[in-house]
Amino acid sequence: GEFHRLPRLADLLELLKDGHGNIILNIELKNSEVPYPGLEEMVLAEVAKYDLPNEIIYSSFNHDSIKYLNRMNPDLKTAPLIGRRRPDLIDYVKSLGSKGVHTALGCVDEISLKKVLEAGLFINIYTINDINVARKLKQHGVSGIFTDSCREFMEGL
Repeated sequence: GEFHRLPRLADLLELLKDGHGNIILNIELKNSEVPYPGLEEMVLAEVAKYDLPNEIIYSSFNHDSIKYLNRMNPDLKTAPLIGRRRPDLIDYVKSLGSKGVHTALGCVDEISLKKVLEAGLFINIYTINDINVARKLKQHGVSGIFTDSCREFMEGL
């Protein structure tokens, strides 16, 4: 097979600096299994090199990292990744200083989804690869979804 080099964050930011439409970039910090001291500072320093018109969301399963990002800059748009049901979801997200949450479909029902949105938080659902489920979530007001089927969804939503 053909070898493709994974793009670095700088490569992606370089692509986005000219706008390229209404793109929201999610930068997920992959520091939940292995701690990477200074990762938050490195990522923010890299992003700061570019004058990006695009919206950026910082997310992580490491909620200490999310809290730290919010303390460093309360204007950042952050979202903890939450992979289980939490009855205290809204209070928990707000306690981290975040303006939204990324969660799996099975972790929220219509009622909790509505409450999250009414609380003024955004909510993005992962990983949705069924176009009909995506359409239904859109009707319910979900802020966004994560999918492996980008091209099909762009044409079908």
